[in-house]
Amino acid sequence: MDVYLDYNATSPVNPSVYQEIVPYLTIEYGNPSNTYALEFMQTEKSQSILVLLLPTT
Repeated sequence: MDVYLDYNATSPVNPSVYQEIVPYLTIEYGNPSNTYALEFMQTEKSQSILVLLLPTT
């Protein structure tokens, strides 16, 4: 059995998170640092999704 210990370089993505981010990687991609209105709206949408997906402490 192989054991992968280099999680500093990469780590597995939870399937539910993957399903949520696929549209932003394939259809609605853009530069989040951009000042255009469309990109700003996408950044806000992404941030609201992250709040739902990330655990709180």
